[in-house]
Amino acid sequence: MGKIRLTDEQIAVLSKDPNIRDIRQDRLRFTLEFRQEIYDAVKDDIRSASIREYLRKRGYTILAKDHTVVSTLRKTFLRNGCPKNQNRSSSKLYHHDKADDEILLETGRFEKKWNGISFTDAFIEELYSAYPEQSIEEGIRKAGIDPEIVGYQRMSALKRRFDKNAGMRIRPVIYSAEDIRKYSCHPYVQKITARQIKLKECFYNDALPISFMHINDILTAFEFEPSMFSISTRNRFLYKLRSWKQTECKPECIDDQVIRIQKNVLQILSAHTEQVLSDLKDVIPSLSKPVKKRLFQDICDLQDNAGRTCTTRSLLEKIGVSKSCYYHALKDEKYGNSCIEQDKKDEERRQLIQQVLDYKGFRKGYRQVYMMMEKITGQKMGRNTVMRIMRKYHMYTGIRKPSNNRRAAREQLEKNCKDNLLNRRFRLSEPREVLESDVTYLFYDHGRKRMYGSACKDPLTGILHDFSVSERNDLELAMRTLDNISTAHPQDAIFHTDQGALYLSDSFQKKAEEYGFRQSMSKRGNCWDNAPQESFFGHFKDEVSLDTCTTPEEVRTLVSGYTEYYNNERPQWNLNRMTPVEYEQYLLEMSEDERKARIEKEERRYQDMKENARLKAIDRYKTLGV
Repeated sequence: MGKIRLTDEQIAVLSKDPNIRDIRQDRLRFTLEFRQEIYDAVKDDIRSASIREYLRKRGYTILAKDHTVVSTLRKTFLRNGCPKNQNRSSSKLYHHDKADDEILLETGRFEKKWNGISFTDAFIEELYSAYPEQSIEEGIRKAGIDPEIVGYQRMSALKRRFDKNAGMRIRPVIYSAEDIRKYSCHPYVQKITARQIKLKECFYNDALPISFMHINDILTAFEFEPSMFSISTRNRFLYKLRSWKQTECKPECIDDQVIRIQKNVLQILSAHTEQVLSDLKDVIPSLSKPVKKRLFQDICDLQDNAGRTCTTRSLLEKIGVSKSCYYHALKDEKYGNSCIEQDKKDEERRQLIQQVLDYKGFRKGYRQVYMMMEKITGQKMGRNTVMRIMRKYHMYTGIRKPSNNRRAAREQLEKNCKDNLLNRRFRLSEPREVLESDVTYLFYDHGRKRMYGSACKDPLTGILHDFSVSERNDLELAMRTLDNISTAHPQDAIFHTDQGALYLSDSFQKKAEEYGFRQSMSKRGNCWDNAPQESFFGHFKDEVSLDTCTTPEEVRTLVSGYTEYYNNERPQWNLNRMTPVEYEQYLLEMSEDERKARIEKEERRYQDMKENARLKAIDRYKTLGV
C-alpha cells in the first residue's frame, strides 16, 4: 500500500483485522474485497478527503491520518479504476492474469516481451491508422478481443504513445540501408541517416492544404511508407504541419515524382470538396433565410475570384440550389427580413407566455397557458401558436411529459410480442413438447431480503425442468433458464411465457430461436394462460419456508432440494397420484390406442372448458354496469 511507519502495538492490533492482507512496520496492504469496498464508497468523488473520511468511519483512524496510505489509494483508483486482482502494481510493471495472457497470445495480435506480453508492431500500426477517429478500445473490440482482458494499463500506455506529446517510441528509429537508398533521392527529403530523417520546408508547404487528413494518408500521398516512421516521428511531422506558416520554398526540381505527388494532393482536395458540398446539400434546407442569403453572397464572392475552379451553375447543382432561388436571394433586399420580423413577434409572444407560466408559481402545460392567456395578459393567442412558441424557446414545464421508458417498452412489445400458440391446451401434447416459464419473488430471512426465482415446467407431466435463483431479476436469469433446458425438448417445442420485458428482449428471442424453441406468449395481464406455472409457484410458497435462510447460498440449496423432491417424491392427484417423473414414464409407455384415447378425453375436457368460459363471459356482459 505504501511506505508508512507503524509501532509494534499498532501492528499487533491491525494484523488481526480481516481487511488487512499483509502488514509490516513500514508497509501495509488491504485485501482485495476491502479495496473494492473503499472504491465503491468513493467512486463518484475520488479525492483524498473522501477516502480519509471513509477510513475514519470504518475505524481506521491511524491509517486515515497517514498521507501515503490515502494518496496511494487515490492514485490507484484514478489510474486503474475498481481493483480486480490481489496483485499490487508497481511503477514499472503491471501484473495481469496469466490465463488472460495466454488468450491474448493465441489471437496473434500480441507477442511475448521481457516483462510479459505486448501488442505486436503490426497490430499497433493497425490501431494507429484509425486513431483518433476510432478509439483504441473500439479497435481492440473490432479485432475480436475483449478489452477487459487486455486491461486498462496496456490501453492507456498505448494511448500515451499515440498522443503527440507522449515522447515515447514503439521501437528504435533505425532506417535500413534500403530505406536510405530509396528516400535519399526523394524530392521532399532533406536528410536521411540510419537514425534520423528530416523533411524539406517544401513538404510542409505542399502538404498544408491537406493537413486535416490523417498523417498516414498524408505520407502515403507524398509516396512515403508510413510504417517506416515511428509513431512519435509521425506525430512530430503532424504537429509541425498543423502549426506551419506558408513560405516561398518550392521543390528544387519538378520531376515526374513531384507531379505525381501534386496530383495525389489535388485528388484528396477534390474528394474532400465533393464531400463538403454533399454535406452542405443536406444542411441547406434547414437553414433560415438570412443564413441562406449570407451563404449565397459568399458563393457569389467566390465566383468573382479569378482563380475559380468551377462555374456558378455546377456549384449550385452540387449543393442542390436552383438558379432562380439563388438569384432571387441575391437581388431581393427584403429576402429573409420576414424571418427577422417573425422572430421579433415570437419574442413578444414568449414574454407573454412566460408571464402566464410565472403566475402564482404553479407549473402549467400549454393548454393551461392557452386558456389563461387572455385573463392574465389581456391578449389572445392561438393554441397552436402557444405550442409552437414554447417548443421554439424550449419552455418545457414537465407537465404530462411522455415517458421515454414507457415508449421504448411499447415499441419493444409491438416488435417482439409473439402469438399465443398454447391457448390453454396444457394437456393436449406429448411430454416435453410444451414448456412454460415465469419469474417470481422469493422472500427470505423473515421477509427482510429478496431473491428471484425463474422456473420452467412441463404442463403435461408436471416435471420441473429448471428452477434458477438469482439476486437480480435481469436478462442473465432468464438466459440461464434457457441454457439449462436447451437439451430437454424435441425440435420446435413451444416455450410459453408472459409478455415480460425479459422475454421480449432481442437477445433472449435470438437465443430461444437458436435452441429450436417456438416462442408463445400469454395475453397481456391474463395469468390463466400460464396457469400450470403459476400453480407451481403457489404450491412452492405454501410448502417451503424461506424464513430460516439468511444467505443466498442457503436459498439456492433449499430450492435445489425442493426441485429434486418435487420431481421424484411428491405425488400429484391430477397425475394419477404419481410423481412427475413417474407420470412422464407412464405416458411414454402408453400404446398408440391408449395415447389416442387420452387425447380424445383431454380434447373433450378442453371444449367443455371453452364452453363454460363462454357462458361465464355472457353472464358478465349482462350484468355489466348494473
